[in-house]
Amino acid sequence: MAANLDDLLRRSIIFRRLSPEDRQRLAAVASVREYEKGAALFNEGDDSAHLFTIVNGRVKVFKTTARGTDVILEIFGAGDSVGAVAVYEARAYPASGVTLEPTTCLLVRRYFHGGMPVPSAPREMMRKRSASVGSCPEDVVRNLNCAAVKSRGGGTRKGAP
Repeated sequence: MAANLDDLLRRSIIFRRLSPEDRQRLAAVASVREYEKGAALFNEGDDSAHLFTIVNGRVKVFKTTARGTDVILEIFGAGDSVGAVAVYEARAYPASGVTLEPTTCLLVRRYFHGGMPVPSAPREMMRKRSASVGSCPEDVVRNLNCAAVKSRGGGTRKGAP
């Protein structure tokens, strides 16, 4: 299994540039898990205990509005990492993640808060992603909710008779 984990880490976009020593340290806190279609990887508000890297399959990340409507933020596929920002910042997942088909994931526990150093490559990548998408989900849902209300407002559109 250790050789398989090393191979999966080497094929992962976020971990492929790591030294063999860093990959070995990650493999010590990693596991592979298979999920059926429709399985929840995590729910909005859950503790971000794992970074998920999709080996095969697809994952839908979404937020649910106050009215119960799901707003899809992104669809992830093989090679993509899901939950990186929440794990890096040690905060709850800001959205939910559900498989769209049978999916295999490489899970890496949030090990770096237990005293082990974070390898520089994923730390830098997660820092950049955090800066660029940190508040996106809340803004997207808020804007979509407002747009839906405005479109149902019953008023006339500009240029309408």
